[in-house]
Amino acid sequence: MKDRVATFGLFTLLLLLCLGLIYSRHQSLLNNQMQQRLRGQQAVISCASGTYQLLAQTLFEEAIQQEEILSLIHDMVTTEEAERRNLLRGWLFRKLDPLYQRVRQQRIRQLHFHYPDGRSLLRFHAPQLADDSLDGVRPSVLLANRQLRAVHGYESGRIFHGFRHVYPLFYADQHIGSVELSTSFLQIQQEMHQLTENQQTRLAFVLYKPEMWDKLFPSLQPYYQTTPLSPDYVVEFEQLSSIACDKGSLTDPLVWRLLKRLGDQASAHRHLRQQQSFILPLWHQGQPFSVAFHAIQNTLGKHAGYIVAATPEPFFSQLRIDSITTASLASLLLLMALLLRLRFLAGRRQQQRSSQLLQMVSDSIACGLFTADPECRITYVNETAAQLLGQEPAQLIGRIAHEIFHLDNETNEPCCFDTLLQKKGIARSDTIIALHSQGHRFPVEMICSPLHDGNKQIGTSNIFLDISTRRRQEQQLLATQQQLEQANRELQLLARRDGLTGIANRRSFDEALDSLWRQAARNRQPLSLLMIDIDHFKVYNDRFGHPQGDRCLQEIARLLQQCCLRPADLVCRYGGEEFAILLPETRENDALQVARRIQQQLRQRALPHPTSPSGYLSLSIGLCCLVPEPQHCYQELIDCADHRLYQAKAAGRDCICASDGP
Repeated sequence: MKDRVATFGLFTLLLLLCLGLIYSRHQSLLNNQMQQRLRGQQAVISCASGTYQLLAQTLFEEAIQQEEILSLIHDMVTTEEAERRNLLRGWLFRKLDPLYQRVRQQRIRQLHFHYPDGRSLLRFHAPQLADDSLDGVRPSVLLANRQLRAVHGYESGRIFHGFRHVYPLFYADQHIGSVELSTSFLQIQQEMHQLTENQQTRLAFVLYKPEMWDKLFPSLQPYYQTTPLSPDYVVEFEQLSSIACDKGSLTDPLVWRLLKRLGDQASAHRHLRQQQSFILPLWHQGQPFSVAFHAIQNTLGKHAGYIVAATPEPFFSQLRIDSITTASLASLLLLMALLLRLRFLAGRRQQQRSSQLLQMVSDSIACGLFTADPECRITYVNETAAQLLGQEPAQLIGRIAHEIFHLDNETNEPCCFDTLLQKKGIARSDTIIALHSQGHRFPVEMICSPLHDGNKQIGTSNIFLDISTRRRQEQQLLATQQQLEQANRELQLLARRDGLTGIANRRSFDEALDSLWRQAARNRQPLSLLMIDIDHFKVYNDRFGHPQGDRCLQEIARLLQQCCLRPADLVCRYGGEEFAILLPETRENDALQVARRIQQQLRQRALPHPTSPSGYLSLSIGLCCLVPEPQHCYQELIDCADHRLYQAKAAGRDCICASDGP
């Protein structure tokens, strides 16, 4: 009687221990999967917002940072005549409205110019509204104009809430205001849907009410609804998106139902109070989901809301099945030990009953189970294992396990059978490849446990599960990450090339000049700069039209590249019809030869220009060569070359100025 009591007591203790370990493993895998999902979605959000920031930066540099645009804005800001200001405002609107209509199709929501004191100068989405103060409503505008730096980030407003990109504007070194390019969450949402299409992620944007409610026009407050998750968070109705000319909804109906479920969970409210990103698992109508809350901060660094992403998680179902299966197997192994002990105590009859029970249990579980002797020869196999391997149980009995289960050749992990026999403990591996009777191979996860007869190990008990689906999901996730990285690299390359001519743009020029200037200063080597301007190009453009003018710019860009013979020489489009060439380790005489070669090649091509004095297209070139000093700045090289360019133009054009005289 004491033996039976001790046996049942030990069985209960081991069962509780195994179930505790299995539950701990289940929670660990669940948390790891959710954290991986959270990090992956954060990367997608960063990629989507970064894409629009790059787009805004490119539009700012290529379209707004132009002499004609900045001159108009300077005149509007400095004039004291309201009628003239309105006239100039109309000119600016007609100048940039075609661009604004095009970029709206590329999901840029707003183009908005401001005075230096933060008042509205021109709204392209509402040009009839101007001169109102944005103080207290749009801190990003005040930051950009006070600190004279670009401001990027989310910000709510009176009507529109979105991701803002505000840039200060300067004309002749004078601060003349700022410009804003904005995108709404709907654009970010559409971009994220494209990047996570295969994951079936549903998205919603919930706004933190204390941050945005007082800014709203009172007439728009009825278009917001308090979330069932917390009274501190609201969402927009779809009707408000229609009023704002955005097609779509900020809240997916499925996400709304999931928020109702989470509203009853204390853990969700605890995380919301912390105002940090978090993720929670949730089962809804028998389907598992991960609900991620990605915290959004405004441009002042304060909490502004959450991007909520609900993703179906078939892995959770598989994990639950795996955990239940593992618990069942652990219970089964303990039950086997218990039954063996009871069979020893009760005799042969009890042994036969226990054997029948074990057979029924093993055949009913969802995992393959087999036992092997110390030589790895299979001694028992259940029906599930036989089905997974495509054979009858009798065909597997007596075969060597190594003939069916192999290690993945890409890993150096030791065989779990050998590990188990050497260490006499439980071994687990997910790098096993199983061989089907029809010849194809599939990956399995295997847990090997020792079988003992007293103090002697008589073999192993092995359970395995087909993990082909899990491997495919891991490969799909890896492929998605690689695609995102490739897209980022391509965007970075496009941001440094001129869209018309294909050569380096002003941004690439600035970066290269800074680097070459430092290198020349260290090596005490000369650095030459050619500033090149197409003579009478505006007249050429007006006579032949913009398409021919574009082809002329492309032809000049190709000619400049052909005349620069060294890989280290950099040809870039400096702005409009002006080009620049950086010639590292080049003295003035050598740079002058390059300039003469350019003019000679252009004269040989004899490109017609009827309104030019010579009748052909010509170039004016300003040349400057300096050996950088530690106390000097590379801007001196630009100013020198630019000054000599204007001397060349003043001397009659179609010439080279390499000194203070033409």
